[in-house]
Amino acid sequence: MLATAITKLAEKLGIEGMSSHSFRRSAPTVAHQAGLNLREVAEISGHRSLAALERYLDQDAAREKAEAARSLLVR
Repeated sequence: MLATAITKLAEKLGIEGMSSHSFRRSAPTVAHQAGLNLREVAEISGHRSLAALERYLDQDAAREKAEAARSLLVR
């Protein structure tokens, strides 16, 4: 029910690719960028595996780089 509401709101706002899972990905990324180490972020986010947590953070970093590169091309 909540996932559906988030999806509908994202569509209404014109945001592509947003889901309830987006928040599970964003919070650890923000915490890590704020200076928390991987173990601290894993404890907060509930990840048992540091490898799984790193995959989340790596995907977010890759997405940010792609968006930055795209902004350079679109002018």
